[in-house]
Amino acid sequence: MMHAAVPWMLYVLLAGLASGQREYEDTFWGPKNPQTSCYDAVGYHPCRVAKAGQRWHFDMLTKSCLRSQTCAEDRNNFHSREDCEYACPAYSFCLFPKVEQHCSNTTTQSQWFFDAKTHRCKKSANCVIGGNAFVTRSDCVSKCRAVDVCDAPRPMEICASGQRTVWYYDPTSGQCLKDVNCHNRGNNFPSRQECHRVCVRRVSPVAPPSPVCYSFPPTHGCGRLMERWVYNLDTKRCERRFVCPKAGNSFVKRSVCEKTCPSESFCHFPRPAEDPVCANYAPSKHTWYYDKHTRECRLGVACHLARANSFASRQLCSEVCRSRDVCSQQPLPHSCSEKERSVYSYNPDTKVCEKRSGCHNRGNNFPSMPECRKACERRRSPEDCRHWPNRGPCYAFAFKWYYDHYHKNCFQFLYGGCNGGPNLFDSKEECLEVCFQIMEEAEMKGASMELGKP
Repeated sequence: MMHAAVPWMLYVLLAGLASGQREYEDTFWGPKNPQTSCYDAVGYHPCRVAKAGQRWHFDMLTKSCLRSQTCAEDRNNFHSREDCEYACPAYSFCLFPKVEQHCSNTTTQSQWFFDAKTHRCKKSANCVIGGNAFVTRSDCVSKCRAVDVCDAPRPMEICASGQRTVWYYDPTSGQCLKDVNCHNRGNNFPSRQECHRVCVRRVSPVAPPSPVCYSFPPTHGCGRLMERWVYNLDTKRCERRFVCPKAGNSFVKRSVCEKTCPSESFCHFPRPAEDPVCANYAPSKHTWYYDKHTRECRLGVACHLARANSFASRQLCSEVCRSRDVCSQQPLPHSCSEKERSVYSYNPDTKVCEKRSGCHNRGNNFPSMPECRKACERRRSPEDCRHWPNRGPCYAFAFKWYYDHYHKNCFQFLYGGCNGGPNLFDSKEECLEVCFQIMEEAEMKGASMELGKP
């Protein structure tokens, strides 16, 4: 039986996709949503040899514009590749919901889809159909600009139609750099702004550290040593040391040291095992690294050259990177060797953030009340699941999840982008996790009613 909300959701979905290009200008690569002509099958109408291959059509399977060996005036038939890509922007299909069905041996199986929440390509246990469906992971990553492309290698290519200026993300420096390549796919972007939007803002929400943070200042050969603030890459802290005063990693004020070398930025670097500088070196020891996708600190290995996303202990990793469990930790002690500062810590007993004194802004010590509240106070409650889902008055459409009391399950709906109410979740997993208690209560109530029947 079809879910009762499906017709309503389909109506809202179509209304949202047809609401014009203004709401999607920052989301889609193309100037508007994909035309209906992009879905049309390509007709075959042979023409003169001189004209063959001069048309382009959009191929739904590969999500790309291909040459057409036809002269038919079908709707999915364009005079140039540019016209085809303008009408059928590939990235627009990446925001479509995932639609699954049982795999058939008679058709090409597409099991990869783009997860807009994590900005990653994932593989489904079943076959995926519709716009957001890809045969291979590499095709999904390339077309949808998944975060994976930001760490992807960039092999040298021989261009058939000439090179063009591109921008690519360099995971070592955390910046977008200029280069030349054949196309604007994968880790090749048409502009610095596009590269920054996809990689810098998603991979590292914190400004990258200065190159001076990687080297320890000299302690001899400069005459008189002076006490300065020095960033220690191993402890991820600014520490007082007697060093040569004119060295790069040498600061008069601690605040300048912390601003130049923000410790949190190292949490968003590639894990040590994936660091390109480790490729030719054997792992030297066990360390902890921060997984930015699960927001957890995990045990790993590091080579002696990779010290960015590498921590000596899980506690240090959790303190610096604000892992998922940081709100349940005790605030760090404030027996400071330097001047104390005002910090804000989450109190698990009172369920609120409180002002106190501390030495630094790490772990359950936040620099401001809003940052503490954002990280810790918004704890989802099962009571959120009892509310009816609200699309909200805005038109910045995005797919979210809500809990349905009647069907005792979580379903997807189109959220307007603001004032949506508490029954609103980013993923089905989060919805089920928060609403599990409500589901259990409903099942127990149903079981007791069955037992009470004559």
